[in-house]
Amino acid sequence: MKPFDSRWETLVARAREAHPPASPVETPAGFTTRVLAQARAESAGTTRSIEELWMIRIRQGFAMVAAVGIALATMEFATHRPHGLVNPGIENTVAQLLWRL
Repeated sequence: MKPFDSRWETLVARAREAHPPASPVETPAGFTTRVLAQARAESAGTTRSIEELWMIRIRQGFAMVAAVGIALATMEFATHRPHGLVNPGIENTVAQLLWRL
């Protein structure tokens, strides 16, 4: 572990000498105040009434119900049997399975 630590320290010292740290950039006077004022002005204009919030939720719910309905309709049409096949009557099913009882 000792050789690694000494090599690490020498590499770090060489890196510091090669590229001195950049001086921090000063922000203009009043920058923070302007940013906060703009954020407050934008958030004040976006207040919504309860009716608008309910309408947003209703639209989202309608979209979800429509998506589920479309998915179910697609699954139904994908598994739809041809019209030529007819379900056997209950009497045929009972007659075929009666001997197993």
